[in-house]
Amino acid sequence: MPAGNGKITLCGPTEDWAYRHVQQSQYCQQIVKCNDVQCCGQRRSNSNNVFPGRFLPPPFSLRYAETGIEPASSSSEGKFGSLYHRMAQSYLVPPHDFTVIQFDLYCPSLQNTLSERICNHCAAYFQSQAAIKKHLSVHKHNQLVEDDSTDATEKTMCSSDTLATVSDARLMTNCM
Repeated sequence: MPAGNGKITLCGPTEDWAYRHVQQSQYCQQIVKCNDVQCCGQRRSNSNNVFPGRFLPPPFSLRYAETGIEPASSSSEGKFGSLYHRMAQSYLVPPHDFTVIQFDLYCPSLQNTLSERICNHCAAYFQSQAAIKKHLSVHKHNQLVEDDSTDATEKTMCSSDTLATVSDARLMTNCM
């Protein structure tokens, strides 16, 4: 982006971009292409067929019961299967109180903080309190764009590490 002094200012990914492409947990980070061809280009693999949710499924503990294999209620109660087992057993849903199964659901050190790491607006899970606070700017940004009914000549959105300047408010939602 050209700055006033003729130099180009490089910006990191926006929070909206990260929300669509990145899934983080305490000990794992996944970055994937989205399904928007204009954003990420044409796919060169069948990864969406292999991973319908685009991201790796969260690990969960399985145990053998009288009725067959079922999700364990805690990590100490069962054994963790391989990625193949998690994908083949995707119909099994571990016991939880969340809208979406969290990647850190069976991490013993995080059991007391899982609910604090979930966005109340979109049910997305974040690896830390700082990350969820940063993410809330996505919802504030979307609200700002929806509330602005005039065509602005220039909009500038700043967060702690992102600076984005867009000529038209309508483009703001498409480019981030």
